[in-house]
Amino acid sequence: MSYFKFSQNNSFGHFNGTPLVFIQADNAKAANAIAQHNGIYFNGVADGIDCDCCGDRWHPVQDDDALDVPTGYVADSNFDYRKKIYNDGDDYIDYSGNIHTVKIIKKK
Repeated sequence: MSYFKFSQNNSFGHFNGTPLVFIQADNAKAANAIAQHNGIYFNGVADGIDCDCCGDRWHPVQDDDALDVPTGYVADSNFDYRKKIYNDGDDYIDYSGNIHTVKIIKKK
């Protein structure tokens, strides 16, 4: 079983909730369905929810986005990037220095 990473675009210049969500699922189709069941949406501009110049807040994942573990890259103070494995509730610092909580949704 894989993890799929959903990273939020800050449409209208802000995030709504956590900008980083990982979903454990058998494939991308299942991950996208679980995401939508948990408040993630994919047609924000078309539906008039998101800013048309900033773009959609969320994007669906594809099967080739699958990860073995919930990972991302983080920069240190020298802007050297390293791979980080996330756990549910870990801190995530966005590019402007704001701290958010990582959400991981595991398959039941």
